[in-house]
Amino acid sequence: MKAKASAEGTRVERMSVVPDREGLAGAAHAFLATKPIGKVVLAV
Repeated sequence: MKAKASAEGTRVERMSVVPDREGLAGAAHAFLATKPIGKVVLAV
């Protein structure tokens, strides 16, 4: 997956958090605060 994404000029990042509502939402907002370029997908 990373190789294909890299070839297309896309960066794939994974992050692991405790699977609770507050943890997931907090981690997503913290990541968004870094002003990433592109779309951010939160898979639950």
